[in-house]
Amino acid sequence: MLDERALRVLAEGASMMRRDVDSITEDCIDRGMNEIPSYRAIPVDDLRSSLHRNVMRSAEVLERGDVPAPATVAEATGTTAKRAAQGIPIEDIIRGYRLSITVIYERFNEWAAREQVDPAQVLAGARLLWRLGDHFISQAAVTYQRIGIENALEEDRARTNFIRDVVTGSFGSVIASEHGLSPTSSYHPLIAQPIDGVGHHALRQRLESTGRSGDRAALTCVWEERCIGLSPRKPDPDRLGVVALGPPCEPASAAAAMQIAELVYAVAAPRGMPGVYTLDDVTWRAAARCAPVVGEWLRDRYLNPLRAQDRSSRELEGTLAVFLEHRRNIQSAAAALMVHPNTLRYRLNKIQTLLDVDLECTDVIIGLSWALEIGID
Repeated sequence: MLDERALRVLAEGASMMRRDVDSITEDCIDRGMNEIPSYRAIPVDDLRSSLHRNVMRSAEVLERGDVPAPATVAEATGTTAKRAAQGIPIEDIIRGYRLSITVIYERFNEWAAREQVDPAQVLAGARLLWRLGDHFISQAAVTYQRIGIENALEEDRARTNFIRDVVTGSFGSVIASEHGLSPTSSYHPLIAQPIDGVGHHALRQRLESTGRSGDRAALTCVWEERCIGLSPRKPDPDRLGVVALGPPCEPASAAAAMQIAELVYAVAAPRGMPGVYTLDDVTWRAAARCAPVVGEWLRDRYLNPLRAQDRSSRELEGTLAVFLEHRRNIQSAAAALMVHPNTLRYRLNKIQTLLDVDLECTDVIIGLSWALEIGID
């Protein structure tokens, strides 16, 4: 705590500041313009107004003999928000305030020398001014970080809405060149799902870095728990996720191509195998999902009888799936199942008996494959 004499001396210093506020402000402006190039873009009247407040706040602190809490320094929040909107980086905002405090302190020191103020009281005033500077800088940093987060969130929302509107056809035939998109270039609409343990952000970064082609960026966002977007070329998700690609097209035609990506995704995503998939990779499996009535009938015809076998139901269904995946090769399928070939033959005979089918018949093979595909969901 400062004693009464110190408070009286500091109050006299505060009175000097109020009398000389205009000249101190102009000194601050001159120093700021000369030493901080980015400040030259700030309108002089705007700069004069904020520096005037700095001088008056400094006078108030000297008069009170105390510094307000950082959150109560309203000009720190307001000025920082305004400077951020003007494109001034945080390091220059901090530098500018420190410079203004330096000019204010120099004036205070000159006054103290003329008035032969006790050095201890000069030191007390200096401490108050620098504490005020620290409080301003602390609040400015918090404000700038908050603004940065808010701006990033707003930019991400705008980007998400833009990508969503392009891939759903909401823009119609006229699409603006925004977020790095070229309306006359070719892109693959994509839908992606990260594998377990991988976040959407990591997958998006990978897709955007590997999907870029020259000056054409890959645009992605998270929408309805999936990554969607447009990629100039086939991306490489590595082991991070499952990616379904539609055929390449101009952005104005992306909605139709996105419908194909949806079909591919419906086949690839349930399997959870990382990689990039196109219609070439899923062919008839995508078509199977377009005929739900047929799919339900095949499920009732082939899968439900197998699933009714209690303990062995999943064993028989799994055996059938592996057998078909291995092109009905007994040796290969038995090795994949880790059973003896005769055990596999026994199970296949049991399947044929239960379903009353011939596993050599093409129509039966197609029907079983279709039913198993629908049964993955």
